Amino acid sequence: MARAAAGAQVARVQRRTVRVLAVTQVVGGVGALAGTTAGGLLAASVAGDPAAAGYAQGSQVAGAALLALPIVLVMQRFGRRRGMVAGFTTGLAGACVAVLGGWTDSLPVLIAGLILYGAATATSLQSRYAATDLATPAQRARALSTVVWSATAGVAIGPNLVGPTAAMAERAGLPPLTGAYVFAAAAFLIAATVAGTMLRPDPLLLSRRISGEPARPAPGGAWVPRLILTTPSARLALMTMVVSHSVMLPLMVITPVHMAEAGTGLTVIGAAASAHVLGMYVVSPLVGRLCDRFGRRAGLVTGAALLLTAIVVATTAGHDSWRLTAALVLLGVGWSACLVSGSLLLSESVPAARRLRVQGTADMTVGLCAAAGGLIAGPVVGTFGFTGLTVGAGVMVLCLIAVQVHALLADRAG
Repeated sequence: MARAAAGAQVARVQRRTVRVLAVTQVVGGVGALAGTTAGGLLAASVAGDPAAAGYAQGSQVAGAALLALPIVLVMQRFGRRRGMVAGFTTGLAGACVAVLGGWTDSLPVLIAGLILYGAATATSLQSRYAATDLATPAQRARALSTVVWSATAGVAIGPNLVGPTAAMAERAGLPPLTGAYVFAAAAFLIAATVAGTMLRPDPLLLSRRISGEPARPAPGGAWVPRLILTTPSARLALMTMVVSHSVMLPLMVITPVHMAEAGTGLTVIGAAASAHVLGMYVVSPLVGRLCDRFGRRAGLVTGAALLLTAIVVATTAGHDSWRLTAALVLLGVGWSACLVSGSLLLSESVPAARRLRVQGTADMTVGLCAAAGGLIAGPVVGTFGFTGLTVGAGVMVLCLIAVQVHALLADRAG
């Protein structure tokens, strides 16, 4: 009877945890997307050079990657709650520095702010893992995918706030494009407050208490990169997330440019971009259910197959806006399947004591590889054209599928 009561209490805490994480995803996501949308425009305005827009996106992606592991180390020692507060607070500081950079027309100050700003993105990504701390094996996929799905609100609302926040900033005597960062700072403050006051009990610390683990695991153990590389399931999960992110980000950025070169209107391009981003998040609960029913590896293979289909459609679409939009939607759904299934398989493949460091190292690796992909996408298109970019992406995904099939055959043979 006592065990049943304890189980019911943990289930209540888990439901509350997922709700709180969903709220922080919505609020933090709205702030992050508002700033991301304005970042390129602000950097170009400050530098007086349109090419500086790329520095803004690269700085934020790199910041999210580089700050993922420090945020995880805070979580490892003090729990998810304090780690999320630290991450959103760092993002808030970054937003304030970005406003200062825009106000003083200093590109280096703006870039420094955007690097710190990336901490909010890293924190939002880590929240998907926090949703699984207290979940039973049968609930993990649904919990993780629900938190990922919550980001849909940020995607839908954030970019549309650039105009209204610009008008408010101008009335306050600030450069118009800094308004998005003022709003982001307020959003990150709310997200940090929600996490700090409502994420109680801390899901990570409670899960350690239930399993009899120490509240603060002793340092040491296997070197994390070596642990990932020597654990076949973890290696496969990380490889899938790296390839999917490294393929998705350049195509997401370059395809609208390719459409614009053919004279496609901004309304159509905006709709295509929105459809792509919605594809990244809206279907995540369905992906979670499929992972629960058919397994994590099935989710990996499905995601890679969807990515390959998207690339084939994009390669053969020419400048057909409808087919390019379809390719972007497939790209988003494929990325979602790879993220959800890869995150689950990675977490379930390593010992609990090393799980947080593995998650942080994985997010850092994925982010850095995606940033590198975004940086080389422009030169590749300049040299080989849009088709050269899609063919290169297709080769990467084909290699990934070959590795996945080999892993599946090895499992069956074993």
